[in-house]
Amino acid sequence: MRFNDKTVIVTGAAGGIGGAISARFAAEGAQVVVTDVNAEGAEATVAAILAQGGKARALASDIAQPEGCRAIVENVMPPKAPSTCCATMPASTGAATCWR
Repeated sequence: MRFNDKTVIVTGAAGGIGGAISARFAAEGAQVVVTDVNAEGAEATVAAILAQGGKARALASDIAQPEGCRAIVENVMPPKAPSTCCATMPASTGAATCWR
């Protein structure tokens, strides 16, 4: 498992490509933080990951807004956090400004 002891943040993960990427990271041992503006969809992705024995939690957040990005960082990345990576799958290209 390539992602043991690592946290992976996946945005736009309520379904589609983001949901599939979340499931794959979980299958590789990652603790996946499933984020999306669609809270119910994010919870459904988490439920599917947990049902397969993976580790995941949902975080409703709109990365098109700076406060949404801050919420992710503040909730996921404690000081001196172990390895963390992020995969963004926004439905809107406007969200890319969040990570600058």
